[in-house]
Amino acid sequence: NFTGTWVLNHAKSRNLGAMSAMQDTTTIRQSATELDVSDSAVFNGNAMPPQATRYLFDGSAVANTGPTGVPSHTASRWEGAVLVTVWTSPGSIQGSVHRRIERRSLSADGRTMTLTSQPDAPRAQPLVMVFDRQ
Repeated sequence: NFTGTWVLNHAKSRNLGAMSAMQDTTTIRQSATELDVSDSAVFNGNAMPPQATRYLFDGSAVANTGPTGVPSHTASRWEGAVLVTVWTSPGSIQGSVHRRIERRSLSADGRTMTLTSQPDAPRAQPLVMVFDRQ
């Protein structure tokens, strides 16, 4: 169960790029059918607008807003204990589509959450965000 408050652990995360200057606190509420995620971030000392994301576990598409404010659709399903979500949004070239696959999992003791985001682009390295439960 992902329910709880989570804080980004920079030392355990990989490929953060500019996000390494971000302090991120994520609050999650999980039910039998969905995950509701609320992100509060501070970037270079400036509070970012909060972001809410809803994930349905049955694979149906949900309208969400991506981290950069772009309208997106998400479709989630369980693969064992891993929540796999496909994000689809308009690409930067008119008429194109950008996809990325997100995998969310918990450590065996439930104290660490790992969120891996793999862009659908040649040679793209995955973003790996590791959060500690508070």
